[in-house]
Amino acid sequence: MKRTVHGNVLLSSITIRIFAVQNESSTVRMIRAKPGYGYTEGAVDEMLMSVADELEKRFPDREYSLVKVGDSTFNFVWRGERKAPAVREPISG
Repeated sequence: MKRTVHGNVLLSSITIRIFAVQNESSTVRMIRAKPGYGYTEGAVDEMLMSVADELEKRFPDREYSLVKVGDSTFNFVWRGERKAPAVREPISG
């Protein structure tokens, strides 16, 4: 396992699995660092936030949970349909 100069762990790859409706199928994203490089915990958090934002944008009526499966493996598990889609714009009254 690689470490930074400050002793922080560097991950050479990240695996993100996104489950479809009813968790019947899934899509896997494998993100690999260049040889000699790695991803810090902060970089992994940014990647996960990016995927969460993409899911929110593409499927505003679906609810997902993030599950950490291992050090570098994460699942976005479908939890069901939302009663009301997420709103990104302020409600004016």
